Amino acid sequence: MSRNNGTRYFALAVTLLALGYLFWAMTPGPLAVQLSVAFLFAITAVLAFHDVAKALLVIMFLIPLAGIVPRLFGSPSISVLLFAFLGLGCGSILRDVISKREPAGRRAPFTIILLGSVALVAASGTITVLRLMNFFPFSAGAFHDWIVNSVGTLTTEAVNNTVTVGLAYITGIALLLTASREFGSLAATKRVQMGKRIAWALVIAGSAANLFALWQLLSHKLLIIGFITGTYTDSNALGVCSALILPYCIGLILVSEARAQRPLVACALLLVAVTVLARSRAGVLSIILFLIAFAIWLWRLDRRGQGPSRLAKRSLRGFAALAAIMLVMLFLLDISHLRRLPVAGDALMIINKPTTDSLTFLLQHRVHQWPEALRMCRDFPWTGVGLGAYILELPNYYFLNVGKLFVIDTAGNLPLQIASELGILGLVLVLLFASTVVRSSYRLLFTNLPSTLQSEQKLAGPVALGVLASFASLLFGAHVLFFEFNYLLAVSIALVLAASHSLDPHADHPAHMNRRAKAIPCLLAAAIGTVSVIFLFESLGPLSIEQRKHVLGWQFDYGIYKKELWDGKFHFWWMQKEAQITITAKGDVLHFALFCAHPDADRRPIVVSISTNLGTQKSIKLTRDRWREVSLDLKTRPGDKIALKICVDRTFNPRKLGISNDGRDLGVAIAKIRWSHSAAQ
Repeated sequence: MSRNNGTRYFALAVTLLALGYLFWAMTPGPLAVQLSVAFLFAITAVLAFHDVAKALLVIMFLIPLAGIVPRLFGSPSISVLLFAFLGLGCGSILRDVISKREPAGRRAPFTIILLGSVALVAASGTITVLRLMNFFPFSAGAFHDWIVNSVGTLTTEAVNNTVTVGLAYITGIALLLTASREFGSLAATKRVQMGKRIAWALVIAGSAANLFALWQLLSHKLLIIGFITGTYTDSNALGVCSALILPYCIGLILVSEARAQRPLVACALLLVAVTVLARSRAGVLSIILFLIAFAIWLWRLDRRGQGPSRLAKRSLRGFAALAAIMLVMLFLLDISHLRRLPVAGDALMIINKPTTDSLTFLLQHRVHQWPEALRMCRDFPWTGVGLGAYILELPNYYFLNVGKLFVIDTAGNLPLQIASELGILGLVLVLLFASTVVRSSYRLLFTNLPSTLQSEQKLAGPVALGVLASFASLLFGAHVLFFEFNYLLAVSIALVLAASHSLDPHADHPAHMNRRAKAIPCLLAAAIGTVSVIFLFESLGPLSIEQRKHVLGWQFDYGIYKKELWDGKFHFWWMQKEAQITITAKGDVLHFALFCAHPDADRRPIVVSISTNLGTQKSIKLTRDRWREVSLDLKTRPGDKIALKICVDRTFNPRKLGISNDGRDLGVAIAKIRWSHSAAQ
């Protein structure tokens, strides 16, 4: 077996294993969602097996629309796009394995940066998952759903977050490399045709998604926390994706015939309007920066005599005038559903009297999140706190440094997010790749081209400006964690890099790069290995669950879900098959109530075993739908820490039984915890 074929077999095996795990873990039901996911996976796999370009086109069309599938069936957390991409990966790898042919296109000079990023993400993610599981199965006796931070996040939830973040990074990079290879294998004229198809797919699908968002706004249906989301994950994803689809629409206006330009202007206006109505500040910022940069670029083209046709100019002027009027009106009018946008009075306050309050208004919760991200960078500069762990460590840092809890979210800044989770090396890799994109965009935008290449420049030029505007918006949000925006940005970057490379194929290959090419992978591998070893020791030490527990004072509990309210009367916790909860003694007799909801408990009672760290043992049987009080005489003193352990002989899953959409494995519920003093006292 050749080395290349062995690599392909390995990649195919990894992709299939990931697919099987993700389908099992991320699509628990209902059946309609599972069938939809399987269908889209099959479509992209078959298309990629025959023609990767067609599968890529399908994914571009799905980016604005795929989110509606799980939402219609009540499973909004499932990413249909992820499975569509895995289909593309399986189909294309299988084609290469069977045909035994070399991939089309030459390896790009930035590939080593991206592969190094994948290796760093995989290493950090693996160690982070092991830490969250308390290094089971290496050191822990059994797997438990530990509480892993000061707000009660459980191991399974934290691991799912890390896996999702890792998938967003790795699949986004894989799509970028796939699209770069595909675009790089095409001649300039065919690449323009492919670019047009992608642009039309995005504009049509994006317009449909935005029309759905307008229907949401007018009907007040399917809103998420009062925000319009269209068919995207949330309102921010709607805003930043619409802002990046807009340049494709503008590029089509520059290269399309007269009859297509007016509908395109209408689509562009719709993209602007919905971005503002979605209350996405990052999206509005991207659009404003793009429009300013696009106006300057058009002026430069006119001065070189390469500007668009007269009709295209008139269409663009009409769009610019209407978009400006729309932005100004929505900026000034104090409309209730635009509360998050700066209205006239707030804008004047920020400009004329910049104060702490005005800064807080402008940046919102970022004024709390950025300082904590910087503290994480200071505490763990080489490794960060681990892939996807910023949001887990944020409440811990709040309590340590501020003394109270604020909004728990991403860092609100991609460089800070990367630096706080992956350390200096991760940040350096991201900045190196970003500098490559900026250089390529500049070359594409400002190179004097012959007439044969001008149409590619006019189509890809606005996309390059849109990518740069999106980079600016990433200073105010880690939007690449949205699969929609991640995949859209990846393909946009691939298009820009391919178009720029066609202008000067040797620009990114100076002579000294060839001499040092063999040393770079070795140095990068050594750096990643060193960082991984350091991170492993930190995960066993200051970042370990036990160390964080002692520093922050939370209890080393496991197997309990988040607190819920019972009919508005009292709080309770659902437990898994085995759970431990630490309670501070306020007497010497512990009382609590247990509840069983198993559908078959009346004919087959649930056996519950109860014990504590003091050795007290008790076993009871529970039937369905009634609370039963349990008392334990512990002979404790006030202030003692009691570890109460509860085990049941079996659990039930409401979703699997068709009872509700709750996919948790439930044992019993515990509530009404109280202490009393024994008669002897």
